[in-house]
Amino acid sequence: MPPIQSGSTVRRLAWFVSLLYLALIAWVMFGILQKPVPGYTSGEWLVNYRCGFERRGLGGEILYWLAAWSGRSPLWLLNQWVPWFTVAAMAVMVWLCVRRWWLLLLLATSPLGLLFWVNNPEVVGRRDPYLLLLFGLSSWLIMQQPRQRLLWWLLPLSTLGYLLHDGYFFFSMPLLGWLLLAPPGTGQSNDPGRTRQALVYFAHGIGMLALMYLATLHDASAKIGCLTENARQAMAAPGAPEADAAAIFFAIEWQGRGIGHTVLQTAKNYLQWNSLLYWLLQASLALMAIRWLVRQWPPSGAIERNSTLFRLGGLAGMAIWAALFVMAIDWGRYIHILFMQFLIVAALTTRRQPGKQSEQEPGFLFVALCLTWSLVTVQMVYQGGALDKRMWGYLLDKLLHLW
Repeated sequence: MPPIQSGSTVRRLAWFVSLLYLALIAWVMFGILQKPVPGYTSGEWLVNYRCGFERRGLGGEILYWLAAWSGRSPLWLLNQWVPWFTVAAMAVMVWLCVRRWWLLLLLATSPLGLLFWVNNPEVVGRRDPYLLLLFGLSSWLIMQQPRQRLLWWLLPLSTLGYLLHDGYFFFSMPLLGWLLLAPPGTGQSNDPGRTRQALVYFAHGIGMLALMYLATLHDASAKIGCLTENARQAMAAPGAPEADAAAIFFAIEWQGRGIGHTVLQTAKNYLQWNSLLYWLLQASLALMAIRWLVRQWPPSGAIERNSTLFRLGGLAGMAIWAALFVMAIDWGRYIHILFMQFLIVAALTTRRQPGKQSEQEPGFLFVALCLTWSLVTVQMVYQGGALDKRMWGYLLDKLLHLW
């Protein structure tokens, strides 16, 4: 696509559209955040370490500790902090992208960006914003921190991410490993220390994941029963808001079902021709946007990007990402997270080089593509013989209703 000049009408229009969409998102999110946290999400947050070590239990352990300290119900605290933190996370993302109109346009109008929360309000309150902020801080450290001290910060941050959600290993570790091998915009080249650090980082992630899954195998059914009783007490605590008990218990039960059950459920949901075609379309559109973002990164790095090591690292990362989609059923949510991570890296890169203009800013076709499709979390393409209306973007949805 040809570059667009700084003072062009297209650029001014893009700013207007971005701000219009951000206002729309803020208005819709205000209504979503007025409602209680969904039952399934509440159940995820109530998983803790009081019944023994459990993956994804750190958030619940912090929640119960704050509840004991403050004398409040864990569910009350959860419903108080989710709106504030969600707004803060959105504000940070806007601040990161505001220096480049094309980044802000992608964040505001792409179904992979903030619109994903609007189209899928059931994901609001989950751990995704916390993990994205951890990823952003880790990426910033890789681009800023001297190599000698980098792992002192990066390994504790990654450990925190793994304990909050084991999915952090699958969707963040490969990209952070690539950044370690070839940090964009740093001007660092031919640094074998970076390669050693990347290998240590990969080994740490694999070890953490193995320890977490091995630890959860011990007395799994007893721990799930104990966690369910804890959740029942949290719902009965004074001041606790009304909650969907069935959804909370289901979330805790799902936690104990293991990888094998999740793989079977994924096959049941997605191994149908209409579903596979839909998700192939969704993945292709997402890859177009991600590929364009990667092309904005400066070429400098610790190793050449066409080297055998970098290509092997890329293949390993793609294998890890593929495993994520085998072991999880909410494909749309993870496509959204992957896109947001690449957007964060592009935003951090442009902030390191404020004077450098993008060589290939998006054209009308790319912008139109952002406005005319949408992304769902889990739902099948066909619901009662009709396409899920949330697969269309706001613009196309309105046009179809007029038609």
